[in-house]
Amino acid sequence: MIKTLDLEMRGHIKAINDREIQHLYYDWNLQHQKGVFVWVKP
Repeated sequence: MIKTLDLEMRGHIKAINDREIQHLYYDWNLQHQKGVFVWVKP
C-alpha cells in the first residue's frame, strides 16, 4: 500500500509545487489512528 501511496504523493507534490521528492518517511500508530509523513527533497 505504501509503495502505491508513495508514487501518488510524489505525483501530487510534483504537480502542485513542481518539486521532486528524494525520500519519503512515514510512521503509523494504528492504536491511536495517527500517522505522519515526512518528505525530503534533493
